[in-house]
Amino acid sequence: MSERKLKHIINYYRRWNWVSFGQLGPRMTKEELVLSAKELLKNRKMAKEELAEMIGYSSTLIGKQNLLFKKLDLNNQEKYLFHVAQLFTYLKGLRMETLFGVCSQWQRVLTEMSKRVIVPRKLLYYCSKTELVDWLKKSKAINIKKLGERERYCVWIAISEDRQEILTGKKAKEYVNKNARKVKQKIKQVLVIHGMVAATGYAKGKVRIVNESSEISKIQKGDILVSVATTPSLLPAMKKAAAFVTDAGGLTSHAAIVAREMKKPCIISAKIATKVLKDGDVVELDTRKGDIRIVK
Repeated sequence: MSERKLKHIINYYRRWNWVSFGQLGPRMTKEELVLSAKELLKNRKMAKEELAEMIGYSSTLIGKQNLLFKKLDLNNQEKYLFHVAQLFTYLKGLRMETLFGVCSQWQRVLTEMSKRVIVPRKLLYYCSKTELVDWLKKSKAINIKKLGERERYCVWIAISEDRQEILTGKKAKEYVNKNARKVKQKIKQVLVIHGMVAATGYAKGKVRIVNESSEISKIQKGDILVSVATTPSLLPAMKKAAAFVTDAGGLTSHAAIVAREMKKPCIISAKIATKVLKDGDVVELDTRKGDIRIVK
């Protein structure tokens, strides 16, 4: 590979290395990028055809939209609402890409910090912004014991943009039990649980209820991970699981983002999943309807 091409690849890497990072990482290395570029150069014709297809798809889609406008005879207000919806869709994608870029750079910051405070990087993810700033100003040391407690089980309550209350252990569990939505339903009669689809796909497997990092060992490859809400500490279990179900969360929750990144089916906001289901139950996920069906 010529020096000019290599320089171009390195510049590309510096600007776009976060693209494949997602929320989990790791970032693509320069060596991996060079190998990827070499593979593309081996079959330039196919690469050019794929690029032309992508560009052509965009043009074709615009043409179809214009024809649809004429067919539906939309007035100006309806066209405006349609374009607003397009803008929201674009901004949602941009938001996700921005999040991945921030996660990639944040990992670099925490990696450097972990060397200086002699704390595993995975624990630094449980620091609040205030704690990190206090450490940087050398006014207060980071409490490793507290971070360990948060990794095991914690609840973050947003008080304001810059203030959070962080509950751990018994207090965290009491808060969840007290504030969880009460469901007036005869659990024994439930055969289908309904939730919101966060990532499409089909999955069938044994249920494993996992809410804490200490329960990760329960998950085997192909199991369905069921949780009140997932956290970064549960990622090892999520990598093994075939699909995810959570009681809480929205389309930008941790479970939803990780599911789309891992390309695994996910149903969120199922509300009673952890109360109805138990370890060993066999369930089937229907992501067309957002149903979790109890098979046996």
